Amino acid sequence: MRCFIGVPLDVDARVDLRGRADSLDGTGGMRRVSAESLHVTVLFLGDTDGPAERRITDVLDRVGTETEPFAVLMNRWGSFPRRGAARILFADIGAGREGLVRLNRTVVTLLGGKEEEYAPHVTVARAARNGRFAVPGTGEWESPIPFTADRIVLFESYLGHGGAVYAPLHISPFTGRGGV
Repeated sequence: MRCFIGVPLDVDARVDLRGRADSLDGTGGMRRVSAESLHVTVLFLGDTDGPAERRITDVLDRVGTETEPFAVLMNRWGSFPRRGAARILFADIGAGREGLVRLNRTVVTLLGGKEEEYAPHVTVARAARNGRFAVPGTGEWESPIPFTADRIVLFESYLGHGGAVYAPLHISPFTGRGGV
């Protein structure tokens, strides 16, 4: 099964972000991520089997007990690629970015992986098949969207009728005192 580790947004942040994405002009060539699926990916794992899943959940439980909840602000639109017509539209992370980077580095280290460049963000939409779309203004939003990173989740990703579906396989709440 295809898996990734992520930090989900709370309900208010998901509704606010999806509402902003729905109100954008010039983005008709994109498929929006469902509100329930909005999250910050901490680490993409790819195909994962049973023994690996058990090891991953042990790591996430350790991270959860060593991490305190922390505040995060989404504060502007961004896109990939960074220049030209976009294929991915995302909400960029301002405050809380360091905490998410620390989570990524800790998880990678505990799983024995190789550190790679990591830019925390929330994917909001993808270009329709072979399409691209105009990027909205990328200046800071007048009112950022806050949420609390309070858990880390192992998700399974599979294709449903409307696109990718993310099912939580294991949830580790942040209960620690700042160890991570």
